[in-house]
Amino acid sequence: MFNWLLKQSVGFALSLRYQIDFQSLDKIAQDRGVLFLPNHPSVMDPVIVVSHLWTRFQPHAVASEDFYHAPVVHQIMKFIGVIPIPNMSTGSGSYKRLRVKKALDQVVEYLNKGENVLIHPSGRLMRSGLEEIRAATAVFDILQQKPDTRIVIIRTRGLLGSSFSWVSQRQRPNLWDTLKHGVFFLALNLFFFTPRRRVTIKFEEAPADFPRGGNKLELNQWLEAWYNQPGEEILSKVSYSRWAEHYWEFKEKSTIDSNSIAEVSEEVRQQVYIELARTLNMNPDKIQDEFRLASDLGMDSLQIADLIPWLESTFDVFDVEITDLETVRCVLEIAAGAVKEHGHEITTARTPVDWEEIDRPTLTAPNPDKSIPQNFLETADRMKDTIILGDSARGAMSFRKSKIAVMLLADVVAELPEERVGIMLPASTGATLVIMATLLNGKIPVMINWTLGDSNLEHVIKSSAVKTIISSSRFLDRLDNFNIALVDPYLLILENVAKEKITLSKKIRAALLARQSAGELLKRYGSDQIDPTEPAVILYTSGSEATPKGVPLSHRNIVSNIAASFAVVELKTTDVLYGFLPPFHSFGFTITTILPLVCGVKTTYYPNPTESRQLVHGIAAWKVTLMCGTPTFVASIYKAAKDAQLASLRVIIVGAEKAPDKLFKAIERKSSAKLLEGYGITECSPVLTANSPSQQRAGVGKPVGDVSLKIVHPETELPLDTWERGLILVSGSNVFKGYLDRTSENIFREIDGQQYYVTGDLGYLDNRGNLYIAGRLKRFVKIGGEMVSLPAMEEDIQSKYPHADGEVYLAINYLETEGKRPFIGLFTILDLSLDDVNRIFKDAGRSNLEQVHKVFKLDEIPLLGSGKTDYQKLTYLLRESMSETQ
Repeated sequence: MFNWLLKQSVGFALSLRYQIDFQSLDKIAQDRGVLFLPNHPSVMDPVIVVSHLWTRFQPHAVASEDFYHAPVVHQIMKFIGVIPIPNMSTGSGSYKRLRVKKALDQVVEYLNKGENVLIHPSGRLMRSGLEEIRAATAVFDILQQKPDTRIVIIRTRGLLGSSFSWVSQRQRPNLWDTLKHGVFFLALNLFFFTPRRRVTIKFEEAPADFPRGGNKLELNQWLEAWYNQPGEEILSKVSYSRWAEHYWEFKEKSTIDSNSIAEVSEEVRQQVYIELARTLNMNPDKIQDEFRLASDLGMDSLQIADLIPWLESTFDVFDVEITDLETVRCVLEIAAGAVKEHGHEITTARTPVDWEEIDRPTLTAPNPDKSIPQNFLETADRMKDTIILGDSARGAMSFRKSKIAVMLLADVVAELPEERVGIMLPASTGATLVIMATLLNGKIPVMINWTLGDSNLEHVIKSSAVKTIISSSRFLDRLDNFNIALVDPYLLILENVAKEKITLSKKIRAALLARQSAGELLKRYGSDQIDPTEPAVILYTSGSEATPKGVPLSHRNIVSNIAASFAVVELKTTDVLYGFLPPFHSFGFTITTILPLVCGVKTTYYPNPTESRQLVHGIAAWKVTLMCGTPTFVASIYKAAKDAQLASLRVIIVGAEKAPDKLFKAIERKSSAKLLEGYGITECSPVLTANSPSQQRAGVGKPVGDVSLKIVHPETELPLDTWERGLILVSGSNVFKGYLDRTSENIFREIDGQQYYVTGDLGYLDNRGNLYIAGRLKRFVKIGGEMVSLPAMEEDIQSKYPHADGEVYLAINYLETEGKRPFIGLFTILDLSLDDVNRIFKDAGRSNLEQVHKVFKLDEIPLLGSGKTDYQKLTYLLRESMSETQ
């Protein structure tokens, strides 16, 4: 009965605007396990076809996730068994690929069970009067798994040119805006008098010559020929009004200037040709500018989508959509900088109108004797409707709204049975809120570093014992070269949570609860019992030199470090902090994630620290005054910026690696900002020392808060005097208690009744208490009884061959060899011979022990997600080279 009512109601609504002629449908036997393959001229054709087939076939339609999750229709789509599939028009990250596979597996499963499925072979709306399936793979993949599938092909004509077609809007129609437009005119025509659009829909069983066993291109070309058999369809215009001529206003096709191809350099042309040839395993000489990527080169949608991140990383161009990539010429033009403005990628420029405030309450340092959620709730009570967080996805959020969002998410996290909850999110308002929601429940967030290799990531998941990893499909869809299968069994997707678990009633409840005081809410969530000395988060070391180690940091570790940093940086009420370091990074977690919520510093986020041009837009748009990052990331930002874009910057804080003198000079040239260098490590929450804006720069500054430093001899561990280089030991309330499940490691020393952590770094103190870093102990190698500094050898080469500001272009590493001297290798993007390099060391006065044994020419130096050099990868390359020579 319901099926009949559904068909009748939808059919009646459609009949108000469409006059539909269904041809040959009566010849289609009512069998089971049918795969319907229609062309796709309009958003409405699947609605018309499925509604008419419903009572006889009840097909499961495959629909874009965008439409599947649209408000109101989502419940209907879910009820009738629609199969959601990702929209591939904006990229093809590993998570999207996984969802595509799952969707097609679901199609095959339904067919095997004798159920019917409808899928559009093109995977997109028609772009012209001819259906182009190009190199789409969905139908081919289905037939590879089930070649005996019964197939019915469907050709719809008459919808091209309607307001629901791509050709009328030159983009995918906005479903609700277009529907509202149509309903308005239906009412204007008293519904029953609306002019009808004539539509014909022809059904046909796949004939004997249908190429079931053919390759992808043969199959797609056959389907294209059948869909386009009557010839190119002409756009049909039908008035919306019975009383006057009123037509949809068609948008003209926007194109890039055809003359721009002349501006493509030979270097760019060759890079594009080589990349296309690599993807297709063909000779680059065979590629021509006018070739279409799909029909001529046979690239499928995933291969074309893979060009987007390649164009971004290689040519620093953004705002590229898959629909821009039709021909080789298009790729060349985009690589040369001719990018069509879509207005959705450089979203940092669209700052909310309420971002800039005239008056803000005074900032206060948090209390280390209280937990992180208690500090947050008390700060929220004090600052109320003051704006605190902002990013392009959510706009500006006040403390009150942030508090409501945290409670909504806290209810979701509370349903998870485990104590440790994995979180894999980039720098964003969403990540900050999820982390605070987890803490409010008394649970421990485990920050997942997605830039680790497979084995290290598996180690993190296993050692942390997480059962759930909270992430975002929007983030995962942009994540390339990532083995999504490793985390897929654990994923809890925020977008799904928002659609399925955060109901209107829960939002109202959270808004009412948000009126309660900090004390009342802490009792409600049980977080009033949190012991500040217990773990608040588990971070993992970068894995640059060994397997990542789990670092539990307590509430007191983090809050005391924030309080100490608060005093050193001299924060102002008008400051705007920029967060782009991922929260798996210790600085990103403490300073740009937790500090804003417990101190009240207004903070904006951008999710990718490597997209320098985007970050520059963000600085100008959000009026950023404070920025924190590694020297590599900061240098890239300054390189990409024009002076006026950085005018708002007041203080820039760098750490994690040594800041080169040329970075200080670059910042002096381009802005009035002051660059402060500090020193910190994950195990210490992370800040240990920092220079102050009001004092002259000296090394990496003085200890912050109650941090105490000792410099001892690396081997005897006896205390050293000022100016003497040795091993750095640290003590303070920000220092952790020990690694996760590695209690046997001897990483602490007791001196004068006080426990000190052995950092593994070398340095010295001046007579004013400033610390100077001399490198990692592991970056020193003992040769002939002498400690040889690899960083010092790197500096010798850098002084002889200076390179672009901040770019990592060389690294030296070593490999211990039994019974022989350590094998030392230089990795560089420069063209240097072994003789050239060792001559530099000789000219610098180094001994014969300080020499390189081999030079490795690389396209780029491998980096971790934090921007540090990946020495573990370099060790692997050394070991591989040694095994080849033996």
